[in-house]
Amino acid sequence: MISFETAGTAEAAEAVCEASRLTVHATSLGGVETSMERRARYDSEREVGTPATLIRLSVGLEHVDDLWRDLERALG
Repeated sequence: MISFETAGTAEAAEAVCEASRLTVHATSLGGVETSMERRARYDSEREVGTPATLIRLSVGLEHVDDLWRDLERALG
């Protein structure tokens, strides 16, 4: 599990999550597939100060080169 913040706005961070093709945009991080989530999309998270541009990434079983390509393209 890693977390990172994107440059820009909450909308830009959400666009990164939506642009990913290999990584699943999901709340549950319990599967074997790589998933990502922008926690601050929920009111309760914003209220406790979760940065709007923070993305959590849970790495799954996909090939590392595929994951890097997908993330680079999404951040593009």
